[in-house]
Amino acid sequence: MWIAQAITAPADGIQPAVLLEAAGAQYLFNVPEAFSRLALEHKCRPKGSLRAVFALGAGTAATGGLGGLLLRLKADGHGQLRLIGPTGMIAVAHALRHSIRWEHPQVLLSQCLPGPLDSSAYQDEQMEVTALDSNADGSAEQGAALKGAHQANGGTAVRHIKHVLVTGSPNPLYSRSFDPGEQGPVRSQAAGPGRDQHLWGYLCHMRACASVLLFLCCRDLTDMAQISRHPVIASLQHAHASRRVVVFHMTSWALSHQSDYATWLTSLPGQQVQVAGQQQQQELGFVRAACAQVSLAALAPARFLPPAALPWMASLAQEESKTPPEESVPLPHTQQSPMGHTSPLAPLQDVPVPACLLGEAGAVRVTFLGTGAAEPSKHRAPSAIHLQVTSAAGVLLDCGEGTWGQFVHFWGASGAVKKVEQLACVWISHKHADHMLGLGGILSARSHCATPLLVIGTRAVQSWLRELGPHMGWRYIFVSCSMCTGAALNSMLTQLGLAGWQCIPVRHCRDAWGCVLTSRQGWRIAYSGDTLPCIPTFSQAALGATLLIHEATFESDMAHQAQAKRHSTVDGALQTESSGTTPQYPLREGQRPKRV
Repeated sequence: MWIAQAITAPADGIQPAVLLEAAGAQYLFNVPEAFSRLALEHKCRPKGSLRAVFALGAGTAATGGLGGLLLRLKADGHGQLRLIGPTGMIAVAHALRHSIRWEHPQVLLSQCLPGPLDSSAYQDEQMEVTALDSNADGSAEQGAALKGAHQANGGTAVRHIKHVLVTGSPNPLYSRSFDPGEQGPVRSQAAGPGRDQHLWGYLCHMRACASVLLFLCCRDLTDMAQISRHPVIASLQHAHASRRVVVFHMTSWALSHQSDYATWLTSLPGQQVQVAGQQQQQELGFVRAACAQVSLAALAPARFLPPAALPWMASLAQEESKTPPEESVPLPHTQQSPMGHTSPLAPLQDVPVPACLLGEAGAVRVTFLGTGAAEPSKHRAPSAIHLQVTSAAGVLLDCGEGTWGQFVHFWGASGAVKKVEQLACVWISHKHADHMLGLGGILSARSHCATPLLVIGTRAVQSWLRELGPHMGWRYIFVSCSMCTGAALNSMLTQLGLAGWQCIPVRHCRDAWGCVLTSRQGWRIAYSGDTLPCIPTFSQAALGATLLIHEATFESDMAHQAQAKRHSTVDGALQTESSGTTPQYPLREGQRPKRV
């Protein structure tokens, strides 16, 4: 008996994943960006019985959520995890050491390499798994192996598998080979770079029942045509007579809903399951956050973006934006959350709003894509702030895991592509996962752009990009926060109409930074990143800022915890503001406030 759960949210940019459970053991196929957050919201996150993760590719659509998953499993005290994937998986797993640390779970990685067929990708008492790689050589052997699978004299054969033990220590410049039949590492071996390879799928023979499960992923219609000719598909026709065959299509929502793909489904044997869903309208996955967003958009449609999956909210915002903006924004004496809870606030005077933030032509639009932490939250995504500086260019301040999905959530699939292509720069404040692991998704979404993306970041970000960039085909130009100069930076400043971009060291982890953007039109935006109250260095740099964005991770009565974690309280953030001349429009917003 087995149960499979499809986990995906196209309207939130979450690629398909499947959580398979058999006799209490769990197996995960793909771990896309923001997977842990989506699984938390819908109460289907992997448990302590998770044995293996099977990645159909090394890119962010299949492995972008691996860092978040490891942090979640670490918090749960998970002991060991098998990770199976194509060429490039070793680089993906090892590069995580630049942003996260873990001693457990112990990650045993099996990388499918081109070469002679010799062993299964994975097997235990519940199932045996074969990897279908996209190389033409050996496909006939895979098809022949399927016909003889689970007979007395043999099992399913696949291509050569390289097994390594991946550690989360700070400097694992090597991987250790292990025998999957033994308990520990056998010898050390250098983890050299390799070419990223996509797997067409995994073929699973369930031992306890007469079922064959096939997990397929097509990148485009060319893949679809090649898979149709694969001998494994013909072999499934024979297996369908005596076994239950179920084919899970892990293809993206856009491709799986094309007419050619729908026609192809009817030609395949067995039951067909489209993991991306069959609904006509894309459904939102992050329902809690969407409820809060809709509440805010209903109060002020021109100020707060509604989810792109709700077009009627967008039309309402357009109607309101036609009316002239008021000269000031009244701050209410009470605050009501989307769940109906009301808490008193101290009376505040109306605050005049600068012209650059009023939504007029040529104004800067600030969108908080995420204000959360590394721990997954139902209510908010990890840190990311989008600044639409001009009508044709924007900036991204921090880029936590799932940032690409937030672009899709706010602007829809086509709008997200346009926004990402318009990015002139991504600035990363420090090396922690909730501020940098979404950068891969942004760079992957720009794969067709001729212009490399300027990335301003720390040494850890640079090392992470160096290790993964050759495998993923990312195009970028890197500038260090500690030396924020050069031709690429000057070109970006000219494109955005900025007079300067200053990086200021702050008190969080080693190599952590805040920044101040100064426009030729006179406005200034200051962003603290994660930090303890940084007086006078950051407060002086932010002096007279038009807009101050400062983190406030902890409530004011949690000063001890804030000091230990090197974060700010609400009072600490306000001290930064009041240490100099009060900014014209201070934004007293925490990175992780309890309530919106």
